[in-house]
Amino acid sequence: MAVQNRQNEQKQRSGWSSQGSDALRAGDASSRPAEDDAGARAAIAEARRVVGSGPTYVSFDVDGLDPAYAPGTGTPSHGGFLYYEVLEILQQVANTHDIVGIDLVEVAPDYDRDGTTAILAAQVLLNLLGFIFHARKQRA
Repeated sequence: MAVQNRQNEQKQRSGWSSQGSDALRAGDASSRPAEDDAGARAAIAEARRVVGSGPTYVSFDVDGLDPAYAPGTGTPSHGGFLYYEVLEILQQVANTHDIVGIDLVEVAPDYDRDGTTAILAAQVLLNLLGFIFHARKQRA
């Protein structure tokens, strides 16, 4: 499962689909008011559909976050996920799937003037690791 917000990645998605993978895009759930969590709920439902029930590798593309929160990326795209929506989605995936690997891509230090994107990326990874370990402990 890849979490991203690219506008034009249909070719990439179709290649993933042929290999049994898919992408969860912010655009799949972007028609939501900022104060409503319907976008996160829709994204979680889509993640469950995409991932299925097997072992899961999570690749988080930081440009899936709205650039107001993560400006230091090579492909900023407005209308992305909010930080807490990402945490909710990743927590649900960790609770319902055996995550076997993770990565985070697209942090661009040259565009991350204040370092906020790098800090946010580290927080996302740290929280995801916590979600994974907590979920494994609950299943044991």
